[in-house]
Amino acid sequence: MARAITFYQKDGQYRCQSFFTSPRIGELSWDEGIEKSADVGFRSFQLIGCNLFHVRCTGAEGNVRKVCEDPSFYRMPREIDSTLTESIRSRKYLDTANGREKSDAIASLDRGRYHLAIWVNLDGKKTALTTSSC
Repeated sequence: MARAITFYQKDGQYRCQSFFTSPRIGELSWDEGIEKSADVGFRSFQLIGCNLFHVRCTGAEGNVRKVCEDPSFYRMPREIDSTLTESIRSRKYLDTANGREKSDAIASLDRGRYHLAIWVNLDGKKTALTTSSC
């Protein structure tokens, strides 16, 4: 058995689910109540500078922008900041929203601003680039 964690935002609330699954199965059992219809699912938070995070998430662009414009979004990474060290610079979460849009945001906790990169050329896939700040 392996421990897995999901982290997501639904109806304006940030939530975290922790569960155990067998890595041999290859698929999750959806009978265990795992959230798969969240507004925005977080895939990872990576510390890339002083109070500067690279956030990978899934969800519709409008929902991702709404989350990035929420002031509580900038308080939330501070909770995991104390667990990050020079050797551990990121936290990854299980992505349960298969087939949804994926986004990357650079969030500055000090300034409460973000830059959202959607549809970029990454891993040989042609996409468009959008930047925004609130």
